[in-house]
Amino acid sequence: MIETRSRPVNWFRVNTHPAYRAVLATIMHDLDAQEHRTRGRGAAHADFENAVSALVLDLYAATISDPDMTVGVSKANSTYADRSLYRPGFLTWSIFKDTFGGLLRAGYIAVVTKGSYNRENGNGRVTRIASTAKLANMLAPVSETVTATTVLNADEMQTVVLRDQNKRQVEYRDNRAIRAMRANLQTINALFQQHWFDVWIPDSEYDQLNRRIRSKTAQNGPWRVDPDYQPSVHIDLSRRSIVRIFNDKDWNKGGRFYGGWWQSVPKSYRPYITIDDKQTVELDYSHLHPALLYAKEGMALDRDAYEIGLPAVPRDIVKRTFNAMLNASERLNPIEGFDSRQFDISWEQLQQQIIARHEPIRKYFKSKHGLYLQREDSDLAEDIMLRFAVMGYPCLPVHDSFIIHHDLEDELQSAMHESFHKRTGIQVKTKAKKHDYADLANGALDMSDPLIALTGPYSGYNKRLAAFRENIN
Repeated sequence: MIETRSRPVNWFRVNTHPAYRAVLATIMHDLDAQEHRTRGRGAAHADFENAVSALVLDLYAATISDPDMTVGVSKANSTYADRSLYRPGFLTWSIFKDTFGGLLRAGYIAVVTKGSYNRENGNGRVTRIASTAKLANMLAPVSETVTATTVLNADEMQTVVLRDQNKRQVEYRDNRAIRAMRANLQTINALFQQHWFDVWIPDSEYDQLNRRIRSKTAQNGPWRVDPDYQPSVHIDLSRRSIVRIFNDKDWNKGGRFYGGWWQSVPKSYRPYITIDDKQTVELDYSHLHPALLYAKEGMALDRDAYEIGLPAVPRDIVKRTFNAMLNASERLNPIEGFDSRQFDISWEQLQQQIIARHEPIRKYFKSKHGLYLQREDSDLAEDIMLRFAVMGYPCLPVHDSFIIHHDLEDELQSAMHESFHKRTGIQVKTKAKKHDYADLANGALDMSDPLIALTGPYSGYNKRLAAFRENIN
């Protein structure tokens, strides 16, 4: 295998479906047999089985989404020496050694790249592994079932994450506010696990979508859900839980929600996201960060924040420059795509024009205020998701926009307006992004016919949906 992509291991995957548990039982029997003994049935055996299952599920999720994907695991005993907020309780050094070594010797996993460490500069990389054909072939007959019924362990997974300036996870002590955030996420994630989210496109198009994401990754480096989170290089439908991430060891910076697979889907495909096989609608705040800044000054944003009287400069260039200016603290280099000759304006002149257009909020430019605004927009998102969670409706966040069942469009719009007004005292604009499914279906077959549903162009979609419904019922 040629290593082209890698992501960190996720030890929090679980699956209780009988079809998967039967495969796991065979794997566990092989591991016990190679040790020429049977492990006891106490806590140590349960921890070992949990670790084996989590690694098997994570490697398989990587493989079916991207055959060239590798998974990074640390083989340093110091990684597992102390308790951590970000590691499941069952994963001790001893359990990791037995899990990694056992699966390797039994031929279920393979080392693609050995880990390395430079003692002089402290740099290194973890070992990168992949599933073998032996493991893939065992799980292939229950592939849709495994995809549809794998979840992240809400009891073990840390959903409130604090990171330092280098994006490394930081241990912290709980307080009342953190416990409240975690409880809110538990409510939201528990609801998400009871519903199925998918992309209603033909199987061939689904494969093309994954290839498109992988191609963009190869061209531009990891196409991330966000620089603060894991790279997203494929669609992993089992990722239906979200976490909240804060930056720079400061609870007032960041706080956005990450981890949902829908956040990695290109905008052009988001209209085809379904919730429980139902059409959705996406609503977003218009110019959210500019609107929040104007609200701080007791004003409503009265027009397009990115129309600054320069028709030769594309709106997207103005928008990205505006955001870069909020996140900068000093001299700012030109953003990608800016061309002074093409736009007939210098980089400095463009920045001055933006400041002139937004004189009431000029003090926020070059002040590194962007992360503080993320805390504010994430609080809005929490309000909105919770409002629908208590009613039993999942509302999927994409930072300043939300995806929900299409019949709930008016309720979502009201929730977005009310949350913003409650927190700022100012009114705000929202807009809906709709799509006619008939454009894609193009006279699709009658999915009520079970034979067609299992063999037609949408058979993968229908098999995943059927497996989820069977498991949830």
